[in-house]
Amino acid sequence: ENVVGMDPEAKFANHAKYPQVIDTVDMKNRVETYRKFWDGKHGDIIVQKNVEDTRLGVFDYVSSKLEINSLEIKFGQGAKAIGGEVRLASLERAQLLQDRGYLVFPDPSDPIIIEQWKAGLIPDFERHSRVGLSSTEDVLEEIDQIRASGAKSIFIKTGAYRPAVIGALAIAIQFI
Repeated sequence: ENVVGMDPEAKFANHAKYPQVIDTVDMKNRVETYRKFWDGKHGDIIVQKNVEDTRLGVFDYVSSKLEINSLEIKFGQGAKAIGGEVRLASLERAQLLQDRGYLVFPDPSDPIIIEQWKAGLIPDFERHSRVGLSSTEDVLEEIDQIRASGAKSIFIKTGAYRPAVIGALAIAIQFI
């Protein structure tokens, strides 16, 4: 999750609303390292995705370019007491991730925030991911899209979530 979006060397093509990954040094390195030591029989690489990964086209990329066959859909966020999932120590990094579609606080494109950052009044930025897929239909549509990409195994991971969403997920699991 977030490997491609956080990779400073990743390359993207501009498509419609969100950039789409066309190359990523970090994900390729992880896959190549795993396969270098893999016996070819036991285990597998499972790529987990969240909303930002979906928007960046990560599943399509890892399926077609890296031949990843096991994909995991993540629902919800675990409790994190760090004020954001990732702390960003530079304005440039915060702006890069915002350009890739992440929620970044405070807003690194706001001229007032930029001034405050340069004056040393803002110590860092927070990168957040969105919570996605909130209905049975959303889950089923996502599963259909993953199957169409060629995935052989689909996993579902849940975090803390509203009871109504867990119910929708339970219904959708019957159709996997």
